[in-house]
Amino acid sequence: MTYSPEIRRGMMVLCDRGILRGIVDCADDQHIQITLNASGEQVWVPVTSVREVEDDVHLRWSNKELMDNAYLRRPMQG
Repeated sequence: MTYSPEIRRGMMVLCDRGILRGIVDCADDQHIQITLNASGEQVWVPVTSVREVEDDVHLRWSNKELMDNAYLRRPMQG
């Protein structure tokens, strides 16, 4: 999936099993910034990790993949 303006601040982010993992802070054409529920930590994930956008953002990733692959700092653009 490519970036969609449907991804908005405040949307819930669900892992591949439908479990709430966090809330969207912001999104651009390459990454989504998420505040994680459990820790309040902010992470960034590539938009390619998104399976679909409905009322929520549904990730292709499991919770483990999210924790292993999310960026702790904003990635460089390009």
